[in-house]
Amino acid sequence: MSKIINKIKLNRLYSEPMIFDPIVFDSGLNLIVGERGVGNDKQSQKTNSVGKSLCVDFIRFALLKKYEKTRISLIPNNKINKDAYVCLDFNIGNTNLIIKRQLNKSNKIILISDNNVSEVSEITIKKYLESLLFCNESLGQTPSFRNLINCVTREESSNFSDIFRYFDPKDTNTIDFENILYFLNINIEDYNLLKQTKQSLDQTKSLLSEYKIKLETRTNKKIKEIKSEIFNKRNELKQLEEAFNSYKTDNIYQNIEDEISEKENEIEKLRITRNKIKYEINAIESMPEIKKINLDELTKTYNLFKKELGNFIKNSLEKTIVFKDKIEKFQKDLLEDELKKLKKDLCLIQEKIDVVSENLNIVYNNLNAKGALKDLKCSIQTIESKKDKLKELESLYEKYEEQEDSLDNTQIKLQQNFINLKQDIKNNENRIESLLNTITTIHEIIMGTKDDCSFSLFLKENSKGKEVLDYNYRIKDDGGHSVDKEKVFIFDVSLMFDEYSKNRHPQFLVHDGIFEVDKDTLLQSLNFMYHKSKYNDFQYIVAINKDKLEGENFDFKLNDVIKASFTKARKFLKCNYQELNKNTRKED
Repeated sequence: MSKIINKIKLNRLYSEPMIFDPIVFDSGLNLIVGERGVGNDKQSQKTNSVGKSLCVDFIRFALLKKYEKTRISLIPNNKINKDAYVCLDFNIGNTNLIIKRQLNKSNKIILISDNNVSEVSEITIKKYLESLLFCNESLGQTPSFRNLINCVTREESSNFSDIFRYFDPKDTNTIDFENILYFLNINIEDYNLLKQTKQSLDQTKSLLSEYKIKLETRTNKKIKEIKSEIFNKRNELKQLEEAFNSYKTDNIYQNIEDEISEKENEIEKLRITRNKIKYEINAIESMPEIKKINLDELTKTYNLFKKELGNFIKNSLEKTIVFKDKIEKFQKDLLEDELKKLKKDLCLIQEKIDVVSENLNIVYNNLNAKGALKDLKCSIQTIESKKDKLKELESLYEKYEEQEDSLDNTQIKLQQNFINLKQDIKNNENRIESLLNTITTIHEIIMGTKDDCSFSLFLKENSKGKEVLDYNYRIKDDGGHSVDKEKVFIFDVSLMFDEYSKNRHPQFLVHDGIFEVDKDTLLQSLNFMYHKSKYNDFQYIVAINKDKLEGENFDFKLNDVIKASFTKARKFLKCNYQELNKNTRKED
């Protein structure tokens, strides 16, 4: 099966002027290590904060990651020359590229492509890189360049807790299925269309609910009765106009008199409901605070009677109080939820009272002291007021009906989109099955067993969230922090080596801090990648502490694959600094 995506291979990471030593990369396994210094003091022996992760972040930055999303942005200006350019020499397929990106002005990018030098914008260079990377693919059928790079350079801060989350969960909790769909040849357009349609459906439902509440509040009728209400108001207005046209002001007055009686009754009922809600709110808010038992005072008191008696009672009571506090918290939460609901109901009732009162005042204003219509002008105003209110009600109900129609159409569209994506997944079941077989094979090589491995993709029906897809991926003994990291490693390399997905994979992968496993698992993992490099053209870059590698009988020489090594005395940026606050990013 022919390759339909070009490979990415890093050649050299450097800077102009030099702020860190250049790093040369090769095909196959590349290690960036942190190691202990030569001194005997505790500080020299530490391997954290020497620059491994920062080095990887410089690679991501050169590959167009947003500056403010990198740890580079947290370096104080007086600790680094931010006028410097971060430079990455790499290949996409047969095209040699050098990206030079200035730290201080990250949107200032110099591109050297096959010796042609040009200054380009982020948008331009991304489109160009996509054209090189996705050489045989149609636009819209591929993930973006940055999205694909996110997938193969997932951040350490993601904790490797989810195969489809590449970032720190604090930054984004979004699951990204685009890349896996692309690797498995499942139509990305169908996936995005289904998500967009679902989003549109949710928005329509929200608007429909909003219009429903407005209509029911203004009319004090259920939504099913609104159409009939509009019909009655039309007839009422028609009768008023006929009476006015024939100068039958008494008929107008009779109609107004009935309206006054109706609205006064309505207000009275609403006030009774309001008083009831207020009483319930007051009952909850006036409940006394539960007094806390002072265990220290209790202990002292009982110790006066008998030594250690107070301590014994205190120990017995502490367990009881913990259980009691849990019950009280549960009760308090229930009361707070009920209080919120009552206050919301109170606001709605008050809003209804205000609307009805306002309408009643308009009617009162049109009557004189004897209860008759003031004059012809008031008659006209009464009719015009009713016309305006009817138009407003009709317009609101028309919008409601439009959203109802839109809801029906969107649900039909959603169902069709759902069927299309479901068919796409079904048509590529052999690829999903192949990926599972690859996962199982690699799991057996590294973990020594092929049991308990599973992988599947499926559509979420009637889901409330934004996502329309879900997945199941398990390996033996997963659920623990270290095994879950190995689980992500196995998944990532399976995509790179699987018979089908490898043809859509850039054969480039970076892992930082992924190996927190036992010595044997680490040994088998790196040996596996080393042996794979003999027969497969790929590049795997790993940031790891050297002490994890020491004393192991690898099938390769460590010095042959270590491309950069940092210590407390020999850091990546050759200086000590404290990162800025992530929110302010102000210089210390």
